[in-house]
Amino acid sequence: MIKVITLIFKIIGAFSISVMCMLASLQNDTWLKERVEHIVCRACSKSVGETFSLKIESFDLLRGKMKIRSLSVSSSHEGWSFFCPETSIDFSWLSLFKGTGIGMTLAFSKPQIATRYEHSLFSIVKPFYDLLTTPSILPLNLTHCTTKDAVIEVTAPTGMCKLFCSSTTEVYQNAVINHISCSDGTITRNEEKSIDPVRALQDTLQRHATSLCAQSLTGHMMIEIPLAVSQNLEAQAAFSADFFTHKNKRKRCFISYCHTNGKSSFQWYPESREAFLRATNMHIEDRALKGSVEILASFKELPEFFSVPSWMENVEGDIEYTGQVSLKQVNDFSYQGTVKVTDFVHTGISVSHLLVNLSGNQHTAQGSLSMRPFKNTDVQGTWAYDRLKNEGTGDVSLGSSCEVASGITVHKASCKLRCSNEGAQAEYSVSGEGAGYKNVECTGVAHSDFHTLSCNGISNEGNFSATADLKSFSCTAFQYSKSGQKIVDLSSEGSALKGELNFEWLKDAIQFYTGHELQGQARVIIQPSLVDSKPVVGVSLEDAHIKVPFTHNFVKKGRAVIEYDRERRTFDIANLDVELNKGIVSSPAITVNLTPEGDIAFAHVPCTAHSLFVSWDKDIFGFLFGAVTAIYSDRAWYCQGSVGIDKGTVRGNLLSPQLQGATDGLSLPVALQSVNLDLHLTTRSPVEIKTSFFETQARVEGTLKGKCTAPQIAGSVELLQGAIFFPYKPLYITKGKLLLAPHMSEGPSIELIAKNKIKKYAVNMYVSGSPLDPKITFVSSPHLPEAAIMTLLLTGSEDASFYLAMSHMIMMHIKSILFGTPDRLSDAQKFFKGILTTLSKVRIVPTLNDQQVLEGTIEVDLTDRLRAKAQNNVNLSQETQLEVEYALSDDVSVKAVRDEKGAIGGELEMKWKF
Repeated sequence: MIKVITLIFKIIGAFSISVMCMLASLQNDTWLKERVEHIVCRACSKSVGETFSLKIESFDLLRGKMKIRSLSVSSSHEGWSFFCPETSIDFSWLSLFKGTGIGMTLAFSKPQIATRYEHSLFSIVKPFYDLLTTPSILPLNLTHCTTKDAVIEVTAPTGMCKLFCSSTTEVYQNAVINHISCSDGTITRNEEKSIDPVRALQDTLQRHATSLCAQSLTGHMMIEIPLAVSQNLEAQAAFSADFFTHKNKRKRCFISYCHTNGKSSFQWYPESREAFLRATNMHIEDRALKGSVEILASFKELPEFFSVPSWMENVEGDIEYTGQVSLKQVNDFSYQGTVKVTDFVHTGISVSHLLVNLSGNQHTAQGSLSMRPFKNTDVQGTWAYDRLKNEGTGDVSLGSSCEVASGITVHKASCKLRCSNEGAQAEYSVSGEGAGYKNVECTGVAHSDFHTLSCNGISNEGNFSATADLKSFSCTAFQYSKSGQKIVDLSSEGSALKGELNFEWLKDAIQFYTGHELQGQARVIIQPSLVDSKPVVGVSLEDAHIKVPFTHNFVKKGRAVIEYDRERRTFDIANLDVELNKGIVSSPAITVNLTPEGDIAFAHVPCTAHSLFVSWDKDIFGFLFGAVTAIYSDRAWYCQGSVGIDKGTVRGNLLSPQLQGATDGLSLPVALQSVNLDLHLTTRSPVEIKTSFFETQARVEGTLKGKCTAPQIAGSVELLQGAIFFPYKPLYITKGKLLLAPHMSEGPSIELIAKNKIKKYAVNMYVSGSPLDPKITFVSSPHLPEAAIMTLLLTGSEDASFYLAMSHMIMMHIKSILFGTPDRLSDAQKFFKGILTTLSKVRIVPTLNDQQVLEGTIEVDLTDRLRAKAQNNVNLSQETQLEVEYALSDDVSVKAVRDEKGAIGGELEMKWKF
């Protein structure tokens, strides 16, 4: 038995050695290599239906190795190809004895693979599947395949993808699983062809030639190819790449793909996640690609990645599309879905919510829409479009009443739209109320050629027209007329809209809302615009002459920028500057909040005055400066701040009760009558106070509080210097002060001291008390009675016979000088003039004669040419001397004289000039 077994092993060994010797001799046989090349190429060509070519470089049958050069196969009509410059094949004879066939492993080095991708299929998959499933004449069994530094090019109708990758392929009994690891890649896109059914948007879609879309593409892909006919291809992929946006910016994006059970899904999103595209359940049915599509994006991201109309480049908001699509060819498709837009903002147009239901195919489209352009406002409608005729219709209406602005409510609104190749036309109707008007009706027609929009309409008694540029969504002209009078006339100047507002209409509007009537004329220039979706109006006054009440001043120019925030119902007025004939008033920022009814809820009005001329009832005038803030809250106005006066002048009597109550009985506008004042008053330079008898300078420091109609003044007035003018000599003010307080019913408390040297007397006047109960005291040194001091001030004489008769009347008129009103000042002036007119012609001159006897001389000017003089001593011991002189001319005079003895004589006097 042992010998038999030994014999068998010897036979097997001999057979093996003979086989190895035979294989060693055959592997170097050139004819055998060529024969193997021919058999392999013919078998592979038969399996895939295309011509295979290869070159066997080495053939090692003993170790089971083979190297192939220039392996190549391609299909021009199917759009795929495979080329590998170097291929290694390892096989094992031992697997043949195991009954599993000759086990083979393939290694491709730097292969170049090209395939077409259409309808969710790679064109190279079918020939590869046929190659693996076709029976071979040899018991070959491929178990493993690797690729190194492969280049894969995938072409599709939209572009091409080129990948640099390596892969590992495992071949099982029922499937082939290929793992591809991509190290780098690029994606290019072809020229886009618009399939948008809206003709108006076709012209605005951007078109691109073949260009680089993405680079630095890295990721992983797994493809499972079933060997059983009943199973489907399985594929999964996840990649990241730097995409080039339409603005030539590089953004990192992520891509994933999955194909299983005959259905595909795809999703794409940038690293910022502001855009998202997903297609799910994509499958072939009735020779059409069908599935669900979902798009989420912000409008800011859309121009970066997608071809969109140019006007969408400045849009804010988010857009979402969900729906079903069916695509047989580029020009054979159908769809059904919903477009949802939220927080849409574009050049002043703001829509918080827009929902469009749409369905259609390559020929027609129709659907419904619902949007919310304003808060608590719903607009609903339907639309339809015929692509063959290129005509569309729409019908939208307002679902409920809405407030479009503070105090302005729209109850009904509707619009019928029709569009074609030539343009679009709309008929609209709006009814509502607001701005003090009820039942406002507005109807009209709008036309558009898709480049410009023109609108005409009638609103109650007014007619309006407007034009707009649709490319920039900006108004280019607007006119509004009423009763044949043009109210607003705006036209574009460059990129801005500018025009004029009728001043007479503006005056009526101001009187309607405030009750105050403006006096004067002006040109009102307005420049409306949109800034951050908010209406902004620049306003300027030119060639103005608008009277300012109680100031004897008028407005010459003005400018401001007014912004309205509809959500907050707020007017913001910035950079207000008003130039008057004398002075400037300015405010950096004014804020006015409105109630839902359009009334003022709150206002904050800070302003400053620079050299502002004011004149109060022609008695007080000067230049104001300072800062004042007016606040409206709780249905009342409050005015607080600090106001000063420079170069002020008071022509009335500061001490008179009439001037102190100058504000009583003023006819103020209704809007100002309830203003609560809290102002601090001061003077930059002393105020000049002048009357016919009184002149001084004063410094004022105090407060002004209470209502405008009855202000309460508190503070002090300090008289710095000046004089009280009496007929003979003035008295100079050395001290003067007035204290004012709201509780002083008789007026301010007065303290006044005036002094002067008159002849040999030092005269002092003291004034105290109040304007209604003054106390006036005259004191002199050497001492004189008070009446004598008064006559001394009036006539220069302290003669007792005069002041005893006139002292009471003189004191009454002195009070008029200090505290009188203009009419009483005039009476005092007439009184003193009457006295002094007579006394001015009579002069009493006391003298001493040679005997030291006191004599008195009375001189009387009877006329300009006739003068008389009488002289006698005090004890009347002599005759009174009389002298009468008459001037015949300036150089000749005649004099008649009676001496103290009674003798009468005459003189002739002649004058010569040399």
